[in-house]
Amino acid sequence: MDDKENIKININQNPIYDDTQNIYHHIHNIKVSVNEKSIEKQKAENNIFNINKYFAAAILSVFIYVACALTAQVQLADIITIEVPLTILLSLLLTYLMLSNHVKEGYCGYTIVAILLFFVNPSYTFIVLVTELSQAIIDCTVKIFTNKHDFSVFNEEKHNLSKSDHIINFLHRIKYHLLLSVIFFVTFTLFSYFYPSVFQSLIIPAYQGMQEGVQSGTVELATTPLFINNFSVAFRMFISGICLSIPNIYLLIYNGLLIGFTGSQLPISYFLSFTVPHGILELTAVMLAGGAGFKVTQAILNLFNGLTLRKEISFSKFMVVSLKMILDSIVIMVVVFVLLMIAAYVEANLTIPIGRTLLGI
Repeated sequence: MDDKENIKININQNPIYDDTQNIYHHIHNIKVSVNEKSIEKQKAENNIFNINKYFAAAILSVFIYVACALTAQVQLADIITIEVPLTILLSLLLTYLMLSNHVKEGYCGYTIVAILLFFVNPSYTFIVLVTELSQAIIDCTVKIFTNKHDFSVFNEEKHNLSKSDHIINFLHRIKYHLLLSVIFFVTFTLFSYFYPSVFQSLIIPAYQGMQEGVQSGTVELATTPLFINNFSVAFRMFISGICLSIPNIYLLIYNGLLIGFTGSQLPISYFLSFTVPHGILELTAVMLAGGAGFKVTQAILNLFNGLTLRKEISFSKFMVVSLKMILDSIVIMVVVFVLLMIAAYVEANLTIPIGRTLLGI
């Protein structure tokens, strides 16, 4: 026992042992310091992201509301007094709920408040819906660029997948692009339906031109002309992805406003009877084309990202990823092509007979 104790004492007193312990503690302190710095850096980045989200939501809400108000020919002085501060306040509150992981509660709460306010003061309902729309646009945009299922130079592509897995992965890659397109189209369709007076100065010329075209025979209700007209719009939405989807967003909003305004000017039974048969396919194709345009925009922005990181990662990798994104958008456009072909045939040959049958004309 004495020998063993002497050996332990000798080892502990050995200068090499002391140096080893010092080195270990030094390395451990470095690791702790690095971890603390990385945590602090992550917190700083999260704070900057959150602040940017507050600013983005507020600015977008004000921009949409002011644009709609000016379209309705409301004086700018009247907008600034109450509506703009209220829009900013509601926007900041909703952003706070989103960042506090109360996403469902935030959206559901604002929707309920909007419905209740509609029976009291519809103009305040419009403000609530604008803030909700802005937040949804920002959330979808963020999810598009943080989607772990999408192509990325930082993610390894999975091989040996079954056909069903490939389809599921494809749907995961495009779901937020399609959701963003649906949000733009459906929201402004509802805006135009419930607030036609706001957008009538913008929509009436196109609405009257469409009516005159049908009555004069300029607008030919035949399969080929209808398909060419509709697909040309869808193709412009797809191509506009190169221009950061600005024309794409405009076409989604404008077509939504036109559909909603038309519905507000006709008896609902008449409108649905002569719209639903072909409209289900046609409007679905429009929203899909919008999603394809957003996917092209993502591919373009990915290339720009490659230019900034070309020293760290090969630019060719970014090109490959962008080409895969564009291929996804082309697949969507193939579906759009098929849907619009069927929709054009139904509109030219079946919609009027079906509508008359439903209305008993």
